[in-house]
Amino acid sequence: MEISYGSYVSLLEINKNNFEFSSITLLTPAICMGEIFIDFFANLKSEDLERQGYVDIKASKNIRVQYDFYRELLRNNIKETYRSNQEMLIIQASDDIISRI
Repeated sequence: MEISYGSYVSLLEINKNNFEFSSITLLTPAICMGEIFIDFFANLKSEDLERQGYVDIKASKNIRVQYDFYRELLRNNIKETYRSNQEMLIIQASDDIISRI
């Protein structure tokens, strides 16, 4: 699954600051970032994060993720918290694509 953390952060900023825009196109924003975060790491369970307070993720570089970070992602679920009534185009993609500007 391809997602864009940048599009997710853009939606958070638009929502938090009531930004108005004349047009916006977002490519594959991570709407439910908390769920996506857990699903992305096959061995990661939210219960482990809560119980231990953190989890170490083995990647090219070991990463320690704090439980508070995960809770923040859950609190900022765009599908539940987005308030703007402005229309936007959201494109879901499974591969990198080139878009003309």
